Amino acid sequence: YVFKVKAKNVYGIESSITELRFTILPPWYRTVWAYICYVILFVGFVWGAIFVSTRSLRRIIQERTAEVVKQKEEIEQQKEIVDEKNRDILDSIRYAKRIQDAILPSDEQIKKMLPDSFVLFKPKDIVSGDFYFFSEVDGKIIASAVDCTGHGVPGAVMSMVGHNHLKRIVSEQGITDTSKIL
Repeated sequence: YVFKVKAKNVYGIESSITELRFTILPPWYRTVWAYICYVILFVGFVWGAIFVSTRSLRRIIQERTAEVVKQKEEIEQQKEIVDEKNRDILDSIRYAKRIQDAILPSDEQIKKMLPDSFVLFKPKDIVSGDFYFFSEVDGKIIASAVDCTGHGVPGAVMSMVGHNHLKRIVSEQGITDTSKIL
């Protein structure tokens, strides 16, 4: 800035113009160092916001990962339980199949009674609600193909009941008349 002064006294005499040159410094908040600090603070604020945000996201991700791992372990335990139960059930069904096979007449027994015959028995499940029955009483061959209601284990139980009744009626009581057997 330049301050120019010209004075006049009481007698009307004017002085020459005097100049005073001076510089007014800007306030501290408008200095180069202040602007550098503003940039540093802004960058620090942005970095801090990103840091806090990513830290909380990492924490959330770790919590969710821990939950997923825990759920996976629970699912694996449940799978092991289901697999074990499935094995137990299949073992029981296979044992029921062996029992059912034991009550059915063997191919040799049937061939002995009917030499030119065969049996086609293909159950839908491991055990069946269907069965066949052969018996010889007083020179008469009694043969039947029986279809009980149901498949699987319930049908197999019904076939066992049906087989036992047929065996009692034909073999033990000696009834050979089909109407009486029914």
